[in-house]
Amino acid sequence: DEELSPTLENLHTGAKTNMIKSLVARSIGAPIKRSSQQPLQAHGVTPLALAGETHLILSHAGKRLALDALVDDDLDVVILAGTPFLITNDITVRPVKCQARIQDS
Repeated sequence: DEELSPTLENLHTGAKTNMIKSLVARSIGAPIKRSSQQPLQAHGVTPLALAGETHLILSHAGKRLALDALVDDDLDVVILAGTPFLITNDITVRPVKCQARIQDS
């Protein structure tokens, strides 16, 4: 069983949503449900090509991390863990040290 884990590069403190690449979501058997959301690309005009949304439990360093994410066909990264992910899992980021603190550890 391969561990699917967010990395510091995937944490995005400015993102208002969480996303996962649809190819990856399908390959790990993530349940994909129809989404009522229709987010736009960063320029605010073009809708994203969504396949739906999913809820996953990821693990990192023995910690279980909840990810509620939109499933995007054209995402440039495997997982984009935005502000909702950080809040849900009590994660703080220290960019100057290239560190993330997960639940006081």
